[in-house]
Amino acid sequence: MYATLSRCRLRWLLIPLIAAVLAPMPCLASEDEDPSETEVVVTATRRRQAKQTASAAVTVITRAEIAASGAPTVAEVLRGAAGIDIPRQGPLGAAALPSLRGSSAGQVLVLVDGRRLNSPQHGDVDLSDIAIENVERIEVVRGGASALYGSDAVGGVINIITRAPSGEPEVRLSQGYGSFNTQLLSGLYSGSTGRLRYALTAQRTSATNDFEYFDAQAGREQTRNNAGYHSWDASVKLVADLGASRQLTFSAERSDAEKDLPGATSYPTPAAEQRDQRTLLDLHYLTPLGEGGDITGRLYRVEQENRYLDPDSFPAPTDATHRTVMDVGEVLGHSRLSGNQVLTYGIEARNQRLKSSMVGQHSRTTAAVFVQDQLELGRFQAIPGIRADFAKGFEGEISPKLGLVYQASEQVTLRANVGRSFRAPTLNDLYWPSDSFSTGNPNLRSEHAVTADIGATWRPAPSLELDATAFTHRVSDLISWQPGVVAPDKWSPVNVGKARIRGIEALATWKASERLQLSANMTYLDARDRSGAPDTDGKRLIIKPEFLANAGATYRLGKWVAGVDVRYTGRRPADQKNEHYLGAALVTDLRLEAPLGGAVTAAVHVSNLFDERYEAQPGYPLPGRAITLRLSERW
Repeated sequence: MYATLSRCRLRWLLIPLIAAVLAPMPCLASEDEDPSETEVVVTATRRRQAKQTASAAVTVITRAEIAASGAPTVAEVLRGAAGIDIPRQGPLGAAALPSLRGSSAGQVLVLVDGRRLNSPQHGDVDLSDIAIENVERIEVVRGGASALYGSDAVGGVINIITRAPSGEPEVRLSQGYGSFNTQLLSGLYSGSTGRLRYALTAQRTSATNDFEYFDAQAGREQTRNNAGYHSWDASVKLVADLGASRQLTFSAERSDAEKDLPGATSYPTPAAEQRDQRTLLDLHYLTPLGEGGDITGRLYRVEQENRYLDPDSFPAPTDATHRTVMDVGEVLGHSRLSGNQVLTYGIEARNQRLKSSMVGQHSRTTAAVFVQDQLELGRFQAIPGIRADFAKGFEGEISPKLGLVYQASEQVTLRANVGRSFRAPTLNDLYWPSDSFSTGNPNLRSEHAVTADIGATWRPAPSLELDATAFTHRVSDLISWQPGVVAPDKWSPVNVGKARIRGIEALATWKASERLQLSANMTYLDARDRSGAPDTDGKRLIIKPEFLANAGATYRLGKWVAGVDVRYTGRRPADQKNEHYLGAALVTDLRLEAPLGGAVTAAVHVSNLFDERYEAQPGYPLPGRAITLRLSERW
């Protein structure tokens, strides 16, 4: 009863806030940042440019915002960003697969410093596996982006940009402890010697996640068992300044996560466990090319290994190991053809290999070439681009896009985009071995989408920014696993799905004073099945909420910082026929940061303040109230 009354009071308190501002979460710039300063982004056009000159809708989460959030993983940081939904399957460490503008997780391209992470085996990226200590900023580009990035960029792109060594000596150490036996430890060491700058980071995260939830079937409180999480992550980045603006960068990262898998409450797996390992190696060379131009050469490797064990699985115990290796070589160039025209171009070669105890050994080689022009004509800017992808054994993919920007006045910017994007079949889809239940389909085509959006940004004052975007996606050739299509009595993937997705995003940020900053965002989503199937055509897409909203406030008094973040998620269809729904949820987080003297800072974060009980995936309850205390030192 108390929680219900508290939530009702909170809704009334939020009405004037949301009415006053609709703004992006996560939180806001630090007190010493000038909101009028030009914010630079790189993901939208694969070149550095002012955010307001990009035609795509972009959200930027800075290092200051990441630190203030207290989040241990990228998944936690992104939960309140505009247009993104991460329907987690449980507490810290549980699968957290992103959706942008109603897309599937496999239709969101996830990058680390421009390197793709999407698994060639199953297509998506679990954001809970990406530690936060090494992250400098995150850029989220909403809308189709295959014209620059190729496969998987249907809903958009999440680019996680890691810290670049500044050369200044720095040591940071952070440690924390919280509810459900959550333990956090992270550190950074950076410096320079001669022309070489370096940074080393490490992070350790652990939790038993033995929280209580209400079991509707049993009619009583239960404890979530076999939900533990233990991970570590280490990285190194070396930057050599070679003179004449030439630069050579080497980076390496290794992560290891051990996860207990409790399964759904209706079908528990009390002995199942999983281990995920990832290795990133990258060599990157940058050199100037003429006046205002440059060219970059890069070689990188992404290795991922997954092992799943369940001694109680039916009809026999499961012990499966999957290893993927992706080797990529690419060249990216920028040339200024005139004072108002910049050409971006590149080539890419990618080899993906899978060695699996269940799927066997398979590979796929892809070559691509792309070009994008950025032409300014007074207040008008046109950004046409096109990319061609060729994979051995598959039809080529041509992905065009046109972006338009019009600076109507100093305060108002109008933008529009239209393009074609695609997602290639995964190696699981193509080559899943024939067993008693299923078989793969090597004749699959790529999923395709035509995406378009139109939006406006209004800056009536340097401290206030309002933004609204309307978007639509029409997706065809969706890959859906169905029975009896390829082989009798077996499930197989086929290109039968169609979807129509449209919606509206509204965002704003307002620095009300030197002490108080407010933020909120809202997304309305109408995602419908258009497959023509009699039971599902016209129904809402499963697990896609109709409404998302986030609001936040940060108050600073000297070095003291207090904040509140509120997330609202509308109800979600729990099945394809829309016969069952997961309920809406309103979750409130509090944060307080205070100096303890010298270089030490203490922070308290209260997640889910009012102990909301809810699910984002059927059968996977999320934890209630949790408190975490962190101490950070910097010298």
